[in-house]
Amino acid sequence: MVWHLKKHYKKMWAETLKLIQPKKFGSGDLNVCIVFPNTYNIASSNLGFQSIYHQFNRHPGVVCHQGVLPEEKQVKEFERTKTSLFSIEEQIPLNEYDILAFSVSFEMDYLNVLKILDLAHIPLDKNQRDERSPIILAGGPCITFNPEPLSPFVDVCVIGEGEEVVHEIVDCFFYFEGDKTSLLVKLNQIPGVYVPSLYEVQYNTNGTIRCITPAFNNLPPKIKRRFVDINTIDSDSKFVYERAEFKNMYLTEISRGCGRNCRFCMAGYCFKPPRVKDRAKVLESIRAAKKYNLKAGLIGAAVSDYPHIDEIVAKMMEEQIAFSVASLRADSVTETLIKGLVFSGQRTFTIAPEAASGRLRTIINKGITDEDVYRSVKLAAKHGIHNVKMYFMIGLPGEKLEDIQAIIELAKDLKGLLRNYTINPNLILSINPFIPKPFTPFQLYPMETAGELNSKMRMLQKELKSIDGVKIIFESPKWSMVQGTLARGDRKVGEVLKRVYRRGRGFGVWKRAFKETGLSMDFYLYRTRDIDETFPWSHIDIGINQQCFVKEWEKSKSGKFTEPCSIQRCGKKCRVCCV
Repeated sequence: MVWHLKKHYKKMWAETLKLIQPKKFGSGDLNVCIVFPNTYNIASSNLGFQSIYHQFNRHPGVVCHQGVLPEEKQVKEFERTKTSLFSIEEQIPLNEYDILAFSVSFEMDYLNVLKILDLAHIPLDKNQRDERSPIILAGGPCITFNPEPLSPFVDVCVIGEGEEVVHEIVDCFFYFEGDKTSLLVKLNQIPGVYVPSLYEVQYNTNGTIRCITPAFNNLPPKIKRRFVDINTIDSDSKFVYERAEFKNMYLTEISRGCGRNCRFCMAGYCFKPPRVKDRAKVLESIRAAKKYNLKAGLIGAAVSDYPHIDEIVAKMMEEQIAFSVASLRADSVTETLIKGLVFSGQRTFTIAPEAASGRLRTIINKGITDEDVYRSVKLAAKHGIHNVKMYFMIGLPGEKLEDIQAIIELAKDLKGLLRNYTINPNLILSINPFIPKPFTPFQLYPMETAGELNSKMRMLQKELKSIDGVKIIFESPKWSMVQGTLARGDRKVGEVLKRVYRRGRGFGVWKRAFKETGLSMDFYLYRTRDIDETFPWSHIDIGINQQCFVKEWEKSKSGKFTEPCSIQRCGKKCRVCCV
């Protein structure tokens, strides 16, 4: 039945609009497969994945193909036939490539990394691989803020933005002669490249980390994050899959990073300084969308914060180019932007207040008011968008029951506001537990227990279930607990991952795996970190002094607001106004 699997992959590739010419396997000196640890419909909607795919293929001596997690039906067929997982373009077994480069955006995809290695007949434990095995490289947001949980399985990690460093990695392969260990030492000397096996972790008796030190004197004690000028790289769609999550959409990055300083947001800190793409380049990209008869998908941390958004939207409407955006900032939504969304056929207006009370929004430094929320929703409804989706977090530091009640009251008020414009408006509330993340001011805080989170969810359901047109979407607290342990986990969590992968993915399996390895989920989830503690990510330098995080943590406790930073005002590598 191998032919059936290959036929499925060939069909996926045939249904993909190829905006760059794919290279033939073996036509270069180095064969790379960039791997997204989820299915192709999700991978093909990830612009970061496409951007690195393009950069590898730009190198004249490199052939880069794509690998993904097969759909469940195909997974079973690969396992039953013992067929090695292969790439999309030419169905070449992944274990025949020189490098497998994983792009990891979500903690819950960690098990998929192991699944792909297993399906590719590559030993999970990197110490069991030989000189003929591909080098396993990993990058992406999760790897940047804490590579340690995946470190037992990954040879090389890219810390930060990879568009430039991948060329330096490739050059190292081309111009270095020696064994695998010597190659890894050489790679680790490239700024932004981290080889976990070359660093030793020592623990205190209470389970915290004493120190993380390089094994050799010529290795850097800290790995400096890489970042790029987005106006010097090409970060537009390179392929468009018919069945993608963002189908029929040409994705273009208009900004990277965010200066709002929300204290819970890892992406806001790890991608500083905030950068915007020149308007001329953005216009060129959206015209490319029209050329291919696709909708333009504007990608950025806060699209409505883009300084030329009204001009860009006006131009798209003038040139009959439909577009789409993700969540918007309630305080920067303009009438021109709303008109553009209506023109483009968007039926749902999405914002992320995160909290419903002004007091709690100040604690998290969200920087929007009730008036901003009402104004933006009213503006959308006035122009015919009567479906509203809002993201909230529960379990935030400093949260009280009245903050949960504030979500209820805000939902009721907005429902009434929307009824002024239509008979049957829809209001969707997406409720997600707060998960403390590395490299944020809230990295020190404990996560709230599943019992406390469930109690708050039941309160919301009880109060809102009787209101027609209000839908509540909850993220499961128990799976948020798993995500929380992976987000702030150390190397020991890698053994838990391996046991869970071997036995199944139920929550009970996770609990047993922690118990068997002598670890405790509570240790990773429910204790307040000490300011001076050595974290699993303390050897990563993202360009922001630790004292900046401490300062923001202290300001959150006293309810003080931090103004947004501005690349126009500062122009320097971001220090979050701490110096």
